Amino acid sequence: HRRISRLMATINITGTGGIIEGNLGAADVNVNLDPVYGNFNGSTSSVNAGSPTMFDDIFNGAGTITAWVHPKGLGGGSSGRIFDKSKWVLHLYTESNNVAKLRFFINEGDGVWTTTNNVLPFNAWSHVAVVYDGSSTSNNPVIYIDGVSVDVTEDDAPSATIATEATSDLFIGNRSGADRGFNGYIMDAKIYKAAGLSSNQIPIAAAKINQEPTLISTASPKGWYKFNASTTADSSGNSNTASASNISTEVYDEFRVDVYDGDDTKTTGTFTVTQGKVECKALSSV
Repeated sequence: HRRISRLMATINITGTGGIIEGNLGAADVNVNLDPVYGNFNGSTSSVNAGSPTMFDDIFNGAGTITAWVHPKGLGGGSSGRIFDKSKWVLHLYTESNNVAKLRFFINEGDGVWTTTNNVLPFNAWSHVAVVYDGSSTSNNPVIYIDGVSVDVTEDDAPSATIATEATSDLFIGNRSGADRGFNGYIMDAKIYKAAGLSSNQIPIAAAKINQEPTLISTASPKGWYKFNASTTADSSGNSNTASASNISTEVYDEFRVDVYDGDDTKTTGTFTVTQGKVECKALSSV
């Protein structure tokens, strides 16, 4: 997940990391990495994206939700929310050896599916996605981890097509009662309505954090919360600005630039770290 560009005599490293090796000559180097603003405390932290029409009933037909997550534990009530819109929810569910299952349910529990295996590791970044068409009770959601579909067990078959939740706000990292907080980091949350992304498109979304939507699908997300400069900004172009509560201070986690190749990596230009981390263990001197 790195973007490296050379502009005149300056090498700019932005995004979520990069690698430097070799003799850079007289180039100036500027490291300016994205922070993680989606830092959820596992209890009271929440982001409320509201209930604009374009967020309502996204699973009445084919819909998709995606996010990058870095859980540290199961979160509030051992059911930390990634997404919650009352009638439908995606949350962590049980764990073994610091790897959790995911559960998706509709109609407040009339229709429940859980990943058959533990699929979501703690203390690491994973891309999660759910594609579901609630227009038929015979449909099952497809759950992806890092771009690959995983086995899903139907715990309760839905007895009715998904009910409207137009009066409920969409929460990221918690639910309306503020008692199911996600414990860890969330970035790049995307909400698609009338767009069930395909098995070929999900791996593109999982290729890097804050992948440009135009590279994923011709369908644009209705909401896109990057969480790399703000906890409230919507980057979809639809102006669905969220509100945030009790979000912890932004962090960089393992976002860093690694310096490889020992003493052969050098520059006589200036080396500036605007924000982020530089890992220099390969060097005998700095």
